[in-house]
Amino acid sequence: MGFNISSFRQILAPTKMEEKEFYVHDISGTINDGASTFTFSLDDWHTISVPVDENGNWYYDVPSGTTLYTLRRAFINKTNLTSISFGPNFDTSNVTNTTSMFSSCSSLTSVDLSNLDTSSVTNMSGMFYGCENITSLDLSSFDTHNVNNMYTMFYNCKSLTSIDISSFDTSSVTNMSGMFQYCNSFTSLDLSTFRTPALTNVQLVFDSCTSLTSLNLQNWNTLGVSTLYVRFVDDVSTLRVDYTASTFNSEIVSEFPNVNWVAH
Repeated sequence: MGFNISSFRQILAPTKMEEKEFYVHDISGTINDGASTFTFSLDDWHTISVPVDENGNWYYDVPSGTTLYTLRRAFINKTNLTSISFGPNFDTSNVTNTTSMFSSCSSLTSVDLSNLDTSSVTNMSGMFYGCENITSLDLSSFDTHNVNNMYTMFYNCKSLTSIDISSFDTSSVTNMSGMFQYCNSFTSLDLSTFRTPALTNVQLVFDSCTSLTSLNLQNWNTLGVSTLYVRFVDDVSTLRVDYTASTFNSEIVSEFPNVNWVAH
């Protein structure tokens, strides 16, 4: 099942037949792509202003009349979802949370997020958690300068072989724990564009990436990392890690003596 989201219409019953501001919980919307109907929910609180008709129903379109503040768990566990894209009128400029947005979408293979405005997002934890059949992700359009949490963002994306995150601004990120854990189809990862001065948690970030042979972490700053108790990488001699010695916590290096650490 695949579809494009550019807008959807929703009907709920308010308590008063007037235009006012509502706090809404467990929003659910239905999209019909011509072949099948797909329902999803946004289960975080956010504020919207909507008009009410004479029958006591209110309607809204995205983005007209609506301000979305969250896409948290928006498509979680939609195991029959195979592809998704967002139209240019789907306004996410105020969204601050995309936690678990596509979590456990185990059949998802095609994603077009080029129209998704992530400039206000602070939390991307678990965004693609368990998307185990997706092979390629192009996130080059993502603005991540406000993001502080990337915990398990790509956890168990075990078929992922290609990813474009070269535009990621990670200067505010403190938590990358489990970010690539069980991404065991990657053979190489070049994350040298990452700048990580705020980083404090890297537990399991590359754990069980069993096919990984080359990892470029030049320009990473891990001097503030205090959580070295669980595996940063698999301690195997087949793995080469390039790093900048002056900004890399030496305890991480000594913790994994079998890895081929190459200082720059």
